[in-house]
Amino acid sequence: MQGLAVADFLTAFSSYGLQPLFNSQFFCRYVKRGSVTNQCTLKDLPYPYCSMVHHLSLATFTFHTISYTITTCLGIQKVIAIRFPIWTRNQLTNKKTVVCCVGCFLFSIAISIPRHFTIGFIRLRDNDMCLYFLNFEAAAEYSSVYYLMIQTVLVTCCCVFMLLSTVYILYKLATNKFRGRITEQRKQERRSVIMVIIVLVVFLVTEVPKVCLYLWWCYNYISGTFF
Repeated sequence: MQGLAVADFLTAFSSYGLQPLFNSQFFCRYVKRGSVTNQCTLKDLPYPYCSMVHHLSLATFTFHTISYTITTCLGIQKVIAIRFPIWTRNQLTNKKTVVCCVGCFLFSIAISIPRHFTIGFIRLRDNDMCLYFLNFEAAAEYSSVYYLMIQTVLVTCCCVFMLLSTVYILYKLATNKFRGRITEQRKQERRSVIMVIIVLVVFLVTEVPKVCLYLWWCYNYISGTFF
């Protein structure tokens, strides 16, 4: 849960954390249209803020990928704990949990790194305006095609595992798996299971539309509709 909290915090921070700074740095392009002059029609960010916005927007997807992969692992871990409680107590140590979280972080960062090299930014000589240019064609192809395919497969598999985990845990709750002598440990286990169910359901509600969008994109790409 701590790894999930860190991933969600980084997702929120990369999305909104520096927004006040960027809002204070916007400047207007004034364009004359007919009799109206000095009307702000376009807003730009100066260098290097334009580059920071770009990389933070990509980092948002990276941290969100970490978030839903950790959530999937959390659901699977809870299923294993319910199905094999003795093995879980003896074998599923905190060290292995940390390794799993670190693996989710490293994997998500690894598949996202090439995207940061797709677009380059330079400062124009006469002012602070940004000039965008394509950095590497291979990185652009990876970002526009292969990364989306990886995301499609990954998020679809994670949603399937989350759905199966949720159904299994709900089934065990409905069949009185946690009934019996009410002890403090059982209360904690029940609260933990309910918390995991809430997290899984929230992620399913938010991720299923994305799965549909990714599958629609893959279908159109394979059928050649986009080209």
